[in-house]
Amino acid sequence: MKDTGPRMFIFLLFCSLVAISYLCPTAPYTDECGNLGILWNCSGLITDRILDKIPQKLRNRYVTLDLSFNRFSTLTEKTFENLIRFSVVSSIILNNNKITNIENKTFHRISGLCSLDLSSCELDKNGIEVEAFSYIYKLKFLRLDQNNFQSDGYPDVALSAIQSLSSLHIDIFNGFSFTAPFENLINLSELQFHILNDFRLTNTSFLGLRRSKIHRLDIFFLVTYFVTS
Repeated sequence: MKDTGPRMFIFLLFCSLVAISYLCPTAPYTDECGNLGILWNCSGLITDRILDKIPQKLRNRYVTLDLSFNRFSTLTEKTFENLIRFSVVSSIILNNNKITNIENKTFHRISGLCSLDLSSCELDKNGIEVEAFSYIYKLKFLRLDQNNFQSDGYPDVALSAIQSLSSLHIDIFNGFSFTAPFENLINLSELQFHILNDFRLTNTSFLGLRRSKIHRLDIFFLVTYFVTS
């Protein structure tokens, strides 16, 4: 009887690669910072981890990782470690997950990270550790809107570590203001406010941004339609 071991291994490897391609398709993509690379779309898999098998085409390329609409709840330094061994991860999309906790130094080894989307998760101030965003020096675009910061405000100390930040999407709500730690965001130039409820802006609302270079402010209102029969 012939040894079918090598053939079986090749067959299983082929099936594994096909499964990865089916679950997480890839496509050419240019991220917000203009990096031409690959989009690895793992959106909607109902998972809480990144696939172990990394497609060969992602190796040594700029990668935008789309993990939106999944079940991630905690982000740690180990969450992305497998992918960043082989690729330059420049953009991570995590909107519409159940994320409640981001641990210290979660992103510090992702040296090329330029864009991060954490919108529509379940984050609050206490769920983001003080050094969650430390040691990332290229992050320019950050989305934190549609989270749960209304009660305790934003994790201003954690956010103040991102001195490279130029564009920020956040919620605005009653009692909102930019506190003193935001003064470290000296490169911030664009703000997008997403309105959650009644709000009022005063002369002190932007004190924490007095060192920033704000030249654009967009405010998005949620419009509710009532249909009557």
